[in-house]
Amino acid sequence: LAVSHAVSTTDLAKFVVQQVEHDIRRDFEWQQRNLSGVGEAAKSWSAWLSALTGVGHLDTLTLSKWTPVLPAIGLAPKRAHWCPACLQEDREAGQAPYFRLAWEVGPVQACHRHKLKLMDTCPHCGQRHVRHHGGVVVPGWCTRCGGFLGEGESEAAAPHELWVARQVGDWVANQSHLVDVPEAGAILTMLNALVLGLDGGKYTNFAKRLGLAKSVVHGWLKKGVLPSL
Repeated sequence: LAVSHAVSTTDLAKFVVQQVEHDIRRDFEWQQRNLSGVGEAAKSWSAWLSALTGVGHLDTLTLSKWTPVLPAIGLAPKRAHWCPACLQEDREAGQAPYFRLAWEVGPVQACHRHKLKLMDTCPHCGQRHVRHHGGVVVPGWCTRCGGFLGEGESEAAAPHELWVARQVGDWVANQSHLVDVPEAGAILTMLNALVLGLDGGKYTNFAKRLGLAKSVVHGWLKKGVLPSL
C-alpha cells in the first residue's frame, strides 16, 4: 500500500493513526508490530486499513480470527523469512510478489509447494532482516541492497518441515471460509477426547507421547490453559 502511494511505510503508518485519531509513540516503528498475528495490533490495523481503503475483510489476511483459541506465545517467527521460488513464481506470472501469511507462523520453516527451506538472508548482499525492515519496502526486494529476493537458491526441506508447512498452509487457506469463530471449549473437548482415546484418559501418558511435562497437559485439561500452536 505504501509503495502504491510512493511513500515510506513509516509515513503511511503515521498517516493511518492520524486519520483514526489514535495515539502513537514518538519512537514508533511499524516493524515492531505483529500486523498479521492474533494480537490487538492485527485487529486494529486491519480494521483501520479496511475503513480507509474501502476494502473489507482485511482481517482474513491475519490470524486474528483465532485469537480465542491460539495464544501468541511462540506464534510469530523469530526471523523474517521467505520462499525464493514463491517470489520468483509471482514475478514470472506478472504479479507483484507478496509475503505469504504462512511465513508469519513461527513453526513454519519450509515451503510445502516448492519443497524448499525458507530463506532469511539476501542472496546478493548476504544481510539478514532485509525482507521488510526498512523505511521503504518493496515486497520481494532487499531493503539493504535492492536485489530481488527470489533469485536465491534454497536447500531442500526435511520431511517433518514439509509436514508442518502443509498443515499450516491448509489451515491458513481454509480460514477465509470460516463461518463460526472457534471457542476455547471446543479445544478442551477435543483434548479430552484425544487423551481418552489414545491413553485411556491418563494425561501423564499422553504428555509422554507428546514429549511434554505432565504439568503442561495438566494445565490444558484442569486449568483451561490453551496449547500453543
